[in-house]
Amino acid sequence: MSSRKPDQYPLTETGNAERLISTYGKDLRFVPEHGTWAQWSGSRWNYRQNHGVFALTKDVARRIRSDAKKA
Repeated sequence: MSSRKPDQYPLTETGNAERLISTYGKDLRFVPEHGTWAQWSGSRWNYRQNHGVFALTKDVARRIRSDAKKA
């Protein structure tokens, strides 16, 4: 996890992507050959089910909202 504070991310799509990678980057990889994201299951990379990755992006979006309420 990054040492950046929530208010140090730009309020842009790039900032949102940086938050995602900061929070979950060790478990995510984009696989261009498949045109999809891979998520580490703990024992292998799973790229067939994007719903797990979408859930992580939703979690990051919720954190942005929560961080804004705290500010």
